[in-house]
Amino acid sequence: VVTGTGEAGATVVISTADGVVLGSKVVGSDGTYLVVLDPAQRNGEALVATQRDPAGNVSDPVGLSAPDLTAPPPPGTLAVDDDGTTLTGAGEAGARVEVRDPDGTLLGSGTVAPDGSFTVELAPAQTAGETLMVTQADAAGNVSGPASIDAPFDVQAYDNFRTASIDLEPTTTSVDHGSANYLALVSLGLVNLQAEVLSVNNVRFSVQAGHSLDAEFTYNALLNIGVASGYSVVVQRLEGTQWVAVSGTGPASVLELGLLNGDLRATETFGPGEYRAFLTFDGAAGVGLLGNLNVTGSEADFTANADVTPIAATGNVIRDAGPDGNVDAVTPGTLLTSVTVNGVPIPVLPGGSTINTVWGTLTIAPDGNYSYLPNADPAAIGRTEVFTYTLFDPSSGQIESATLSITIDSPDIAGPPVAMPDTAVAAVTFENVVAIAPSAPTFGFTSQPSGLLQSTGSGNGTFTVAANAEADITITAVRQAGLSVSLLPTYTVTLHNADNSVVRTETVTALASALLGTAASFTFNDLPGGAYTYTVSSSATTLGNFGTTVSLGSATTFLDTYALATRETVTGSLVDNDTTNTPFTTIRINAGAGMVEIDQAPVSFAGQYGTLTVDQTGHYTYQPHETLAYSATDLVDTFTYQFVQPNGVVSVSTLNVTIDVPGDGPALVATTTSLAMAPSGHEGDVIPLDALTHQPGGDAAVAQDVAVSLATYDLFEGQGDLEDVLSNYLSARHDGATVVADTASYSSNSIDLSGSTVTDPFDYLVTVNDHDHDRTVSQHVM
Repeated sequence: VVTGTGEAGATVVISTADGVVLGSKVVGSDGTYLVVLDPAQRNGEALVATQRDPAGNVSDPVGLSAPDLTAPPPPGTLAVDDDGTTLTGAGEAGARVEVRDPDGTLLGSGTVAPDGSFTVELAPAQTAGETLMVTQADAAGNVSGPASIDAPFDVQAYDNFRTASIDLEPTTTSVDHGSANYLALVSLGLVNLQAEVLSVNNVRFSVQAGHSLDAEFTYNALLNIGVASGYSVVVQRLEGTQWVAVSGTGPASVLELGLLNGDLRATETFGPGEYRAFLTFDGAAGVGLLGNLNVTGSEADFTANADVTPIAATGNVIRDAGPDGNVDAVTPGTLLTSVTVNGVPIPVLPGGSTINTVWGTLTIAPDGNYSYLPNADPAAIGRTEVFTYTLFDPSSGQIESATLSITIDSPDIAGPPVAMPDTAVAAVTFENVVAIAPSAPTFGFTSQPSGLLQSTGSGNGTFTVAANAEADITITAVRQAGLSVSLLPTYTVTLHNADNSVVRTETVTALASALLGTAASFTFNDLPGGAYTYTVSSSATTLGNFGTTVSLGSATTFLDTYALATRETVTGSLVDNDTTNTPFTTIRINAGAGMVEIDQAPVSFAGQYGTLTVDQTGHYTYQPHETLAYSATDLVDTFTYQFVQPNGVVSVSTLNVTIDVPGDGPALVATTTSLAMAPSGHEGDVIPLDALTHQPGGDAAVAQDVAVSLATYDLFEGQGDLEDVLSNYLSARHDGATVVADTASYSSNSIDLSGSTVTDPFDYLVTVNDHDHDRTVSQHVM
């Protein structure tokens, strides 16, 4: 509306500066007018007013301005420099520009230049992607609406760490260990807890090595049990010869009982061992309700292949904080665009992408949400998967990357295995090799009359004792059969050594025997190595001839040749001094031919000196070889073993078994065996004892048809004086398998040495038992 005064009756016209008529009005008689403008002028427009009288005369134009009632538009072409300190744009000339943060705090202001541009300095600098609000106010104070712009943003990505898991579950089997029936219940105090046979009925059960038992004890009373008070399930574990509490402290464990459907019930987990359980009652009534105690449960086998259950790791790589608490800095439009695995970038699709790796599967979305599921493979345990993810900010084009590291662990593996060296001692004793050559004919001779009612005769023989040996020689002279039993010759044996010196001379009157006939026997003990000759002569009161057959036998002890006498078996456990950190450990043994895994059945390994047998729980036995060669010093048999966890982590150690040889020398006490030897006949009177010399690389070698045994010579040793023994031996007659003593009397010229004590010539060589050397306890070095 434009009002004013003019000439009455004149017409006032209001026009734009461009001559566009906005409105007109006739001046009233009072000289005033009011012109309505169409359209309204509200923004300070320049207007022109003229009036024309009725005669058509037009006045000079008068200029005027419309009021400024319109706010300027929001500033345009906004921009913030990279360091966030300056904002530029375009606005209404002369307008005041203000910049504020989202909280309304003024960050800076400026004036629009005549060319419509402006620059505003920002304090503080805006570099965190903040949304800035920019307005302008004209000279009339009209304020524009806000224009917005995001400050520059430095996208930051920080590494993330997560843990996935694999649960290993043992193979389980339901078991029923039986029940015990009770006609009467007694107090625990009345039970002898160390008795092998308890006075109360009980259930005995065992848990194998490498197993555990989740046991359930249920007492089914004949009547409903109203309260559990007074009843107790008592469990004992056998440790050696003693019954102890399950934990090993005290004589017994008392389980906590509860009521379930009127029955008493208790549960407990047991490790390997032998157990027994029974029920007692100490209630006020003095007697409990009668019934049956049942022992059932679920037995877990940790030695079998475990069931594998993978457990996923989830999260958001953008929103989740890293180990130092940092969270990725992004704009609302920032997207996760790719994941790089082993150097290969894989795009992340709008709906998410699935990435298969060696050890698992990653599913990830553009907003950063992910899920990682490990493979159902125990070998994945302990592995770490590393994924590099890339963020992209569309507003700035900025790209940043960080890593997502996922470690796969297991609640069933507490850490790597630690195998410590193991030692054990197996004692052995050695004894000298003894070769037994049974008596065999060597020569014969005939006795003839020589005057004075005497018949005499003689013959010679030789033998050799091997070097480094001692021999017990037995020479037997047997008179020919068929002559009168009253003819008992006297025989003399003279023994010479290689120097022709007399070693010994002995005379014995022959004795009658149903087995051999009439004979005399001579024994020469402990003859050292060398060549010997011997003469056997006879003398008898008779005018007739008689023949004599001479036989020779020997027991040769080789002083420098030994063989195994005793060998101990040692037992132990490879696990006792080690840390497996999982019940699912596998054991492998290397005895020189590569690692062998121990499965359900124990496996035997031939070591250098003995045999090691190991079961899958690590229990072992070791015994030296039966053919162990002699050694003057201790021997060590070494076995390398591994503990292998389900994820393939290995710890290696050794079991060293010392073959303990007594320090005071080999035991020379031998056992008795026979030595077979073919008769040589009368044509050979030399027994080649030197052929019994031990040959390297094997047992003692002997002449053909001669067997070598590990024997204490007992041809006649230790059974009394030789003459007495021989007389008893020759006087025995064999009736089938039964030896019957002959009751015939003997000539008074028999030599009676029954009171003599025969001493074992090797007795001084017997090894004294050394309790330390003979120990069989497995020792473990921690």
